Parts: sequence; structure tokens; C-alpha cells
Amino acid sequence: MLVLLAAVVTGAMAQTTYKVSVKDATNWTIAPAEATTTGVAAGTTVTATYNGTKKVKSVKAVKKAAASTPLDNTTTAWTAGSYAVPAGGLTYSDAITVSGDVTLTLTDGETLTLNKGISLAEGATLTVQGNGTMNINGTNESTASTVAGSGTLVLTSGTLTATGGNGGNGAFESHGGNGGDAINGSVIVSGGTLTATGGNGGNTDYGDYDSHGGNGGDAINGSVIVSGGTLTATGGNGGSVGDYNTSCSGGKGGDAISGTLTINGGSTSVNDGSNGSIGSGCDFSTAGTGGKGHN
Repeated sequence: MLVLLAAVVTGAMAQTTYKVSVKDATNWTIAPAEATTTGVAAGTTVTATYNGTKKVKSVKAVKKAAASTPLDNTTTAWTAGSYAVPAGGLTYSDAITVSGDVTLTLTDGETLTLNKGISLAEGATLTVQGNGTMNINGTNESTASTVAGSGTLVLTSGTLTATGGNGGNGAFESHGGNGGDAINGSVIVSGGTLTATGGNGGNTDYGDYDSHGGNGGDAINGSVIVSGGTLTATGGNGGSVGDYNTSCSGGKGGDAISGTLTINGGSTSVNDGSNGSIGSGCDFSTAGTGGKGHN
């Protein structure tokens, strides 16, 4: 019999458990026995003993990462910790809030859909990993950003799509609504595929006076760093003006990125939204003004 490891459980939490992860595990024993089942409290001495015939070169105690909490439709406030998409995927009809450092695992083959967007609090970081899919949809006729707030979105793997809401159409002597931004805040892409598309501006009807198409939303409004993976950012299109309007203008195309763009690797494609057009027979009317260009 060879006693290889003796450790005292520290910290305030009980339920600390131990497991032997080797091919010859049946010849190892851990005492007390509850250390492998229900766990033991702080201050308890845990001993690992080897009773086999193999030569043991070394023993290493490894702290296992905390298990991810499976998401469900009631978990709309994601606080610091790790979360995972459950089997079968999940769709939210309520807005999600993120605070602290949150890691989200997109389970292989599963899809997470957020139909009312997500907001990252100041100082919050949402790190998305795994090989599943995440779709974040904006609300039409709302200028709110789909990914809102002032936190940081980090994509290390998986497929993430964020789409801004479209502006509503205008009537007589009115403006079309502006499209919403897809993402507001800092973005880091080190792997995976991120597609961000600003919402389209609303159109105006024909035969109006002093009407204007809505502006397209930005794909990303904030600083962007790409070191791996693929980023596609497309601004929303400006709203158009119908035929036979007077003193009207089309909407401005949204920016692909309204902020700084740093490319250290990966693949990046950025395209500003198109400008809103004006119809035939329009007097003293102009098309929309273009968005920013990025090299």
C-alpha cells in the first residue's frame, strides 16, 4: 500500500468532492468515502491511497472548472458565471441582461435565439464559446440596439448573428423610423463567425411633402478587434422616398463599424448600408448621404 496524496479541504464551502482519473482507478481509494460522493466540509483531511502494482511516477491534483448552469426560459439575468445552451436549444421572448464576467457555451448542434435582444452592463464581459449557433434579433420600429449597453462581447468559437430592428414606414409629411444598431459596445473576435447587420430605415409613401426616409442602423457602434475567426459587418440600408414627393430626402445608410477597427488576423468584411433613394417626379428632394467608409 502506498499513500500518495493527503490534502486538507480549505474554504468555507462544503460538498468538495474528489475523483481519480487514471486507467488503474480501481486500485485507488479515497478516504473518507463520502469525499467521492456527497463531498466533505472544509477542514477535512482527504487521503488518496494506491494498492496496485504499477509504478506511480507522479500525482497531480487538478481543480476542475465549475460546471456550466443550463439555461432555461426563466434565466433572463445572466450574472457572473458559466452558462450552457440545453439540449434541444432555447428561444427567449424576453430581453436578457448580463452583468459581471459571463461565459456562454453554445452546445454543439443547438441554437439559442434571443428575440428581444441582450444588454451588457458597464464593465460586463460576455464570452461566447462552443460550436452551436446564437441568433440575437432586434425589435422592429425601435431604435434600441440589439446587443445594447457598454460592455464587451467576445467570440472565441461558434456562430453568432446579431440583427438590428427595422424602422417603421412613414405616412404623409412624416419620417420613416431609423433602424436599430446590431451591436453597441466593444467587440473582440478571436474565433468563430460573427455576422452583424444594422436594421433598415423605414420608407415614406408617395405624394408626400417634407418626408424623409429613416436612417439605417450601424452594424457595430464601438471598438472592434479581430484576431481570428470571421467577422462580417453590414450597415442597414437607408429608407427610400416614394414617387411625386416635394422637399424630401432618402435616409442615410448605416455604418458597418462606427468606431475603431483593429485587424490582427482572421477574416473581416465590412460594408456600409446603401443610401435611401427618391422616387420619380420628386421636386427639391435628395437621396440619402452615405455612411462612413472603412479600409
